[in-house]
Amino acid sequence: MAVSAPRRHWIAAVLSAVVSLAWAGVAPAQTPAGSLDPVAVQHWSDAYFEAAMARSKVPGAVMVVVDHGKVVFIKGYGVTTPVGGRPIDPNTTFFRLGSITKVLTAITATQLIEEGKIDPSADVNRYLKRIQVPANYPQPVTINELFAHEGGFGADLRGVDAPTEAQANISGHEMQRLLVPRVRPPGRYIAYDNNGWGVLGLTLADATGEPYARLVRERVFQPLGMTHAVIGAPDADLPNLIGEHYIMPNGAARLIDHSFLKPMEQGAGDGSATGADMARLMIALLQGGQFDGKRVLSPAGYQSLTNFDAHRLHPMLPGYGRALYEDRPGGHFAIKHDGGMPGSATSMELFPREQIGVFFAINARPYNPFDGETLAGLVRGIRMFLFEPKPKVSMDDYQTFRTLDDAFAAQFLAPAPAEVINTQGVKTLTDADLKALAGTYLPTSAPFASFVGNLQVAAIEGLHVAPAGHGAINVSGRVFQQIHPDLFENAASKDRYAFHSDPTGDFIGPAALWIARKVQWYETPVLTVLPLIGLPLWLLFAGFYVFAKRAIYRRLGTAAAALGLVYFGCVVLEGQFATATLLHHQQWISALWRLVLQLAILGLAAWPVVLGWSWTKQAPTLRVRGVAAAIHLSLVGLAAWALVLLSAYWKLIGHL
Repeated sequence: MAVSAPRRHWIAAVLSAVVSLAWAGVAPAQTPAGSLDPVAVQHWSDAYFEAAMARSKVPGAVMVVVDHGKVVFIKGYGVTTPVGGRPIDPNTTFFRLGSITKVLTAITATQLIEEGKIDPSADVNRYLKRIQVPANYPQPVTINELFAHEGGFGADLRGVDAPTEAQANISGHEMQRLLVPRVRPPGRYIAYDNNGWGVLGLTLADATGEPYARLVRERVFQPLGMTHAVIGAPDADLPNLIGEHYIMPNGAARLIDHSFLKPMEQGAGDGSATGADMARLMIALLQGGQFDGKRVLSPAGYQSLTNFDAHRLHPMLPGYGRALYEDRPGGHFAIKHDGGMPGSATSMELFPREQIGVFFAINARPYNPFDGETLAGLVRGIRMFLFEPKPKVSMDDYQTFRTLDDAFAAQFLAPAPAEVINTQGVKTLTDADLKALAGTYLPTSAPFASFVGNLQVAAIEGLHVAPAGHGAINVSGRVFQQIHPDLFENAASKDRYAFHSDPTGDFIGPAALWIARKVQWYETPVLTVLPLIGLPLWLLFAGFYVFAKRAIYRRLGTAAAALGLVYFGCVVLEGQFATATLLHHQQWISALWRLVLQLAILGLAAWPVVLGWSWTKQAPTLRVRGVAAAIHLSLVGLAAWALVLLSAYWKLIGHL
């Protein structure tokens, strides 16, 4: 399951110097016939993974390369876990596929569409039996919108997994209770959506009356001969399943629980497979959806998965089809999907023109202190990044794996053909245009249903875009020149961005699937995050009026201080414990502080009214006197109303 994050999205970087030295001496291995030399591939892969694993401390990996329908290289590296683990065997060791599972879901769904068993334009509630998508927006969610990552579900992943398959097998009632809420109407724009794809998998199962795992096994795994591949991992397969790890800042690999997904999330990321299984899937996708004469996609179905013009931010940027998205490592046309679970990661890159596919997987990820579910995690993450010493192993060390495909293409593929320049209908942006587009952009996949998730995004994420003069832009400290109409490139990294504007907002992105949306001026952290601390503190200071001589000062000051304290306390409880009460069936506890919070918000709204009433002629005995006190209490009243507006912004009003 891809993580946002994250939240979240990786931008390709230049290969590190250490790894460059490791493989620089290997000569290009492409033969005149265009096929790969297995020996050269092995030498390159061995050097690459030796350096990358030493730098990142990842304990185990697998690498698979196919060429023109055959496996030319397959090898395991390292061990399943450092303590008591087994050597990685590419034929028997299972790796968690994460979001590559979406490709399996898309293949299965496409078959069912062609068989007339589901209508892609229909409301998913027409097929869902165990749950229903809540109708909190007038527009229903369709299957096509789920394909397009446009279902509008929140980015939360709380409660979607369990450490064992038995614990992940929950009832329909429990699925409904844990279903991540919708945060926007469907169809507005692409926002990478694990929860929507999970609902899609459940839709396929309910529409056919067969479990999702059986559907994928019968329709994908068995026809392609993926004999070890499964959804989840049955108990009998656990001895051959990788351990999943966090690489801690000190370089230690910490074994964590497996993450088996519950039925309303399986379609997004619950697959497991060996390297040998993935070789067969890659060959099938490179051959238009068939392997050894057995077809899992019709030509029309294959086209639906690879129609990258269906969603394209700019004519010269990668597009998105159905599950699969376009990539351009080293300028080569490629088809891709990555995957990630809490303690592992995978990547599948296909080069259709060269008929070459590359899959690799690793059994660890860098420790991320931002758990996205608690205020303590947010504070811990900020403290770690701002105040603690630089870790021995950081995200930069892990980045080497994210550039493997670029390194492979540079080493083994012939130079990419000249880029086709197609900017018809795209205008050149002037400095005036760029000034209007300047601002903070947050990933469209970032909105959460939970308060603390959104707080984390507002506090630490986002791209900051500003004009750099002469038609260039500055994106979070890097300058991008406009090389073609509305196409910006960084000279050093060759990363690219383009803008897109429509009635739903202004967007920027490197590809159709990975876009960020410009936030309004009033959505900046200075106006939405800091006041959550500063304004209650300001109200609390009004408590000093308890020592005033006039009774009205004492009453108003004490009331303001009490409201500020109660409000802040309830917000802390919401941020720290809301997820825990949800997961432990204790919503009655969260309902208590949420009810108190509603009363506090009502009191905050009423406090300035009471202050104004005290100044009227109708209540001369309550009239506040003294210019300084009047100014100060007016500011307290404005702070109270500002907290009410903030509560509406953070969706805390009416939330029980």
